[in-house]
Amino acid sequence: MVRLHYLWVWLHRFRHSRGFGVQSPSAYQFIRYVVNEHWPYYQYEELGKEDGWLTRKLGRLYFRLVNWYQPQFIFNIGEDSERYAAYLHAGSKKAEVMTSCDGISWEEIAYQYRVESDASKSVFLVSLTPVYADFIEKMLNSVGEKTVVILEGIHHDKATYASWQLFMRHKRVSVCYDLYYCGILFFDKKRYKKTYIVNF
Repeated sequence: MVRLHYLWVWLHRFRHSRGFGVQSPSAYQFIRYVVNEHWPYYQYEELGKEDGWLTRKLGRLYFRLVNWYQPQFIFNIGEDSERYAAYLHAGSKKAEVMTSCDGISWEEIAYQYRVESDASKSVFLVSLTPVYADFIEKMLNSVGEKTVVILEGIHHDKATYASWQLFMRHKRVSVCYDLYYCGILFFDKKRYKKTYIVNF
């Protein structure tokens, strides 16, 4: 039954495959060569051997994103954050990865890592659940322009989708990618505000 639901999602989003119809060159390249890249990275052989297909699918996406962006800091925050830690570490050996599954305040991260500055690149992977709603709100209000935010579970239920819609419209967010299983937010002030639905 679950696999039938995922098949329905894929068919429903089929016309949004591999950057079809995307006019922006940077958005097309991101969709085509990061989100929907099918080339088998050599690390895939070692990553997620025991994981279910969806965890492996998302883990490989996070690996590719980190590998492409090469951030200085990666913040992996959520109830199931441990399952993606290896993918994130493999994506960039130089990045400092902080994983937390028991709740951490925005103030702690902002103070310790100075992520409100544009001096360094950061990637945040956060579960979109009520537990982290306040954290996400403060994060969106504070992060620097070189930050990329991934919110997991944006279509989990009506409440999480409503939260995703709200965060997506945030005044500091520029470009958004709705991948159904997660959403990716950018804060580059030079880019026009735009949301892309992607068949992932």
